[in-house]
Amino acid sequence: MGKNISILLMEDNENDALLLVREIERYGYTPQWSRFETAHEMRAALGRQSWDLIIADYCLPQFSAPAALQLMKEMERDIPFIVVSGVVDEKVAVETMLAGAHDIIMKNNLTRLVAVIEREIREASIRSAKKQADEEIKRKSKIIEESDITLKNVLRHIEEDKLSMKDKITLNIDNNIKPIIRELKSQKFSDQRLIRRLEKNIETVDNVFYKKMTGLKLKLTPTEIKICNLIKSGHLAKEIADMLNLAYTTVTHYKKQIRKKLGLQNTAINLVTYLNEIANT
Repeated sequence: MGKNISILLMEDNENDALLLVREIERYGYTPQWSRFETAHEMRAALGRQSWDLIIADYCLPQFSAPAALQLMKEMERDIPFIVVSGVVDEKVAVETMLAGAHDIIMKNNLTRLVAVIEREIREASIRSAKKQADEEIKRKSKIIEESDITLKNVLRHIEEDKLSMKDKITLNIDNNIKPIIRELKSQKFSDQRLIRRLEKNIETVDNVFYKKMTGLKLKLTPTEIKICNLIKSGHLAKEIADMLNLAYTTVTHYKKQIRKKLGLQNTAINLVTYLNEIANT
C-alpha cells in the first residue's frame, strides 16, 4: 500500500492533471486528489478539508497562480504551493516565488517534482510544529501573567488586613485597658510597680503584634509567587513544572521553601487550602 497524500490540482487540462498524478504514484504514493479551475472551486475545496499540497498551473482561463496564492493568504492557509507550468519566464518566476510559491517546475521536466513535494511537506510540518509551540508558549505566558496579578492582589489585601487588624487591637487597648490603668493610678493603687509592669507588657504586646503582622514580609521570590498562585488554582507539581519550564524536582523544592516561609513547615496544613483561605480573607 502506498503512502497517502492529499493534493489539490489547479489545472484545466485533465490529461495534464493525470500525468502529474501518475508521476507521483511512480514514487510509491497513493494520491487523494481534486481538480479545480476557479477561485470559487478552490475556496470550496480548502473549506471542505485539509490538504497536504497544492500543485498549480500558472495561468488558467478564469484563474491564475498569483490569484490562488492571494486567496490562500486571505483564508490563512499554510500549504505547500508548487507551480507546474509549460512556459514561465524568469521575471514571472521571481514574482511568483515572492508572492508565496514554494517552487516552480516545468511540465516537460517532472524529474524534480516528487523531491520538491517531499521537501515542502517536511518544511510545512516544521512550520506547523513551530506555530503550535509558539501558541502554547503564549497560552502559558498568559496564565502566568494572570497568576502574577492575582497573587499580587492577594498579598496586597493581606497587608491591608494586617494594618486594619493592628489598628483594631490598638483601639481595643486604648478603649478597654488603658482607662483601667489610669483609674488605678488615680486611686493611688498601692503597687505602682505592678502598674508600670502592666503598662510595659501591654506596650510590648502591641508592638510585637504589629511587627509580626506588618513588619515581617514573606519575602517570596517572583517564581515562588507564580508557583503559589498555580498551586492555589489546583495545578499539580508536574503541570506547574511544564507551565514554567522547570524540572519537577525544582518545583517540589520551591514548594518546601514556600511552606517554610508561610510558617507551615512540619505541619499537616494543606497548602492549597491555606492559599485559598488567604485569597478569600
